[in-house]
Parts: sequence; C-alpha cells; structure tokens
Amino acid sequence: MKSESKRLSINIVAQVVTFVTQLAVNFFLTPFIIAELGADAFGYISLAENFVLGAQVLVIALNSMAGRFVAVAYHQNKISEAKSLFSSVFYSNVILSLIIFFLCSGLIFYLEELIKIPQSLVLDVKLLFTLIFLNFIVSIIFSTYQVATFIKNRLELNAIRNVVSNVMRVAVLILSFSLFIPRLWYVGLAALLCSVYIALCNIRYTRLLTPEMTVALRDFDFKKVKELLYSGMWNSITKLGNLLGQGVDLLLANLFIDAMAMGTLSVTKKIPVVILSLVSSICAAFAPSLTKKFAQQENEQLKEELCFSVRVAGCVALFPCSFIFSFGDRFYALWTPSVDSFELYVLTILGLFSMPTAMALEGVQNIFMVANKVKIYSIATFSINMCSFLTLLGGISFIPEDYRIYFLALVTSGWSLLRVAVFLPIYGAYCIKERKTFFYRAIVNVNIALVLCIIVLFGVKKIYIMNSWLDLTLLAVISFAVSMFFSYLLILSVNDRKKIIDFIARKLRK
Repeated sequence: MKSESKRLSINIVAQVVTFVTQLAVNFFLTPFIIAELGADAFGYISLAENFVLGAQVLVIALNSMAGRFVAVAYHQNKISEAKSLFSSVFYSNVILSLIIFFLCSGLIFYLEELIKIPQSLVLDVKLLFTLIFLNFIVSIIFSTYQVATFIKNRLELNAIRNVVSNVMRVAVLILSFSLFIPRLWYVGLAALLCSVYIALCNIRYTRLLTPEMTVALRDFDFKKVKELLYSGMWNSITKLGNLLGQGVDLLLANLFIDAMAMGTLSVTKKIPVVILSLVSSICAAFAPSLTKKFAQQENEQLKEELCFSVRVAGCVALFPCSFIFSFGDRFYALWTPSVDSFELYVLTILGLFSMPTAMALEGVQNIFMVANKVKIYSIATFSINMCSFLTLLGGISFIPEDYRIYFLALVTSGWSLLRVAVFLPIYGAYCIKERKTFFYRAIVNVNIALVLCIIVLFGVKKIYIMNSWLDLTLLAVISFAVSMFFSYLLILSVNDRKKIIDFIARKLRK
C-alpha cells in the first residue's frame, strides 16, 4: 500500500511538472504567435484542432478502451490475450489512418469553400490543416504503445517525454519565426515533429517495461477488434457529442461573424483548456491504480481512492479558477495587449463558470472507463451536447452580430453545467453503488471555497494597483495561498488534513 501511495504521489508530481511546462509554452507562444500573425490568423490553429476532433470520432471507439482491456488482461496474467489486443489495435489503427488520410485530403482541397479564409491566408491555412492532420495520423498509428506506462503505472515517464516535447515545440517555432518569414503552418510542423518524438519514446518505453507486448500480424484477432469497438463505440458517441456541444463554436464564429471573432474566441478558450488539462492529467494519474483495483476486485479501496481523486481535483482547480475569475482582466491586459482585454475577460468567465464543478468531478469519469460502464454516460453526454448544438445553431441567427460571440460562449457553458451538475454526480454514484447525493458534498464544498476565494481576492484587487508582471505574480502568490487555505478548510477530509499535518511534522523533525 505504501509503494502504491508513493507511486501515486510521483505520478501526480510528474503531471504537475508537465502542466507547468505546457502552461509556460502556451503563456509565451500565444502572444508571440498573435504578434507575428494576428488574432484572426491565430483562430485557424484552434479551428484545425477542432477539425481533428471530428476525425477522432472515427478512431476513439477502438482506442479509448484499448488501454483498459490490455491492462486488465495483463494484471490478470493473461499475457497472450494482452498481446492479441495490442497487435489487433495497432493494425486496425493503420487501416483507419489510411481512411482518414484520404478523407482529409478531399476536405483540405476544398477548404476555402467550406470556411471563410482571407485570400492572403489560403495556402497557409491549407498547409496548417495538412500538417495538423498528419500529426493526428502519426499519433493514432502509434497510440497503442502508450499502454506500457499505464500498465506499469510509470506515468512519470510520460511526463518527462511531454516536457521534452514541449521544449522541442518552442524551439522549432522560435527558430522558424526568427529565421524565416512568419507562416501559420509552422505551428503544424512543430506539432508533427513532436508527435514523431513522442511515438519513438513510447516504442522505447514498451520495449523496456513490457517487452512481452510486441506487434505481430499472427496475433491479430478480428474478434478482439469487435469487442473493443462494441465497448468503445459509446466513447465515439461521447466524442461526437462533445464536438457538437463544445467544438463547433469557433466554426460558427467563423461562419456567422468573422475571422477576427473566431480568433478572439480561440484565445479565451486557451485558459479553460489549460486548467482542465491540469486537472485531467492529475486525475489520469489515478487511472492505473483504479484499473488494477477493479481487476483485482478491491471495491472498497477503489471507492476510497476515487473519492480522494475528487478532493485532489477540487483543490487543484481552485487556484487557477479563483485567479482568473478575480484577475483575468489584468492578466489579459498584460498577456495580449493588442486584443481588447475586457472582452477577453468576459468571454473567459462565460466559458469558465461551469468548470469548477466539472473539474471537481473529472476523476469520477475514470470509473466509467475502468468498470466499462460508458453506454449510459455516452448517451446522456451526446444528448446534452446535441441540445447545446441545436441551441447554438437555432439561436445565433436571431442574436445581433455584436453579441453573437457572447452567445456562443454562454450557451456552451450553460449546457455543460447541466451535464456536470446533474447527470455526472448521480450516475457516478450509481456506478459505485452509492446514494445519489454521494458526490454533491464535494461539488458544494468546491464552489463555496471558490466564492470565498473570489470575495477575498476582489478585496485585494480593490486595494492593490497592478501595473506589471511582477505585480501580477505577487497576486498569483496571494491567490495560491488563499485557495490552499480554503482547500484545506473546506475540500479536504479530516483524514487528509491529518496526513498533511503528520507529513509536515515528519519533515520538520528531520
């Protein structure tokens, strides 16, 4: 148990290090790219990534459950079955990648007919989309090799790999923009090179950690593919729902407003995505242990660890959310001075108000994958996101053009709040055979802590005049201290507090 706790701590620290690196990359690169290319061109980067989300719908049915099935078979010492799953997924991904390649080629050829692109950017945008899709294809073909670190619970290796990858991305972009005429497609080139590096690392980790997991055509089993597709098709439905509910706003901004509105909206989506990626990566650190406990039928320990992951997620989310809610306008004024900081702040708040609840329950979604209970979750997620999509599509034409961008942000968050505040906690409790209100205490505690943090920080904002990055850094330190205080007071359990006090006491004695 002690070794498991130590491994979990290492994984969480590794995920935080990865997040800090990713945050630093986005922090410096976003204003750099906007300054070089303009906010309107910047929007096409996020739009290309959203188009990739559409392609993911085709492959996620196979790949979303692959890690789970291979890991369960491996932990149950069914090595031949694990190898068969491993090879079956790899060769199926190769076939799917060829299909996606031909579909994407046609889409890119007619791209300027499908979306609004300034004539001066047509070639740039097409090259960007081409490289982003090639990046996606490389990541899909070699995605099977990610399972080794999951099986052995060595997620810190993924973190090291991701840190190096982020440094590579920064280096490629800075060199490209510095040595050559600034072009939008450099972003796609950097992403592709990083994906190749990640694929090579994953192959190496597989050979070191799980040398039994080899790709062999003789191990291909179509029945295994059908089993994965049947289980994972619900995740495809979830992904399609997420695409309709949260991935079409940039496209609608492009079609119903203009490229500048799309660019502005894409900037405001960076902060929520970065915060969510932090919480998701930390919750992902619990997945290997939860999977092992499920495979070995340790149900009480599974529930205990799941609840702990919810509390950890709430604590982690509290600091960035409270900081952006309180000082977002001042942050944007320094970060992207060429864009209206107040508009960015309002759009971010509209896009962020459902996030504290969503992030507190991010860990609960692990149980759907671990226990292979994704059907009802997928149907509910798809239905709610479809309602969001229909609301956006049906309402945007009736909204005055000056307010359409706010409408896009508000509707997406409103339907997202309904999903995470009503369906997710109730169904999550059902899956672990607990009462319906089991997770609501965590939701209430996180949101109360957030409100108290904002009240305190707005008081600080009233008396502290901020004019520089140094001032903002000081406010961030204050925000962190305030959020940790309320996390300790309201989110952590009595047992969690005791462990923290004992840990500090041991360190002081040393």
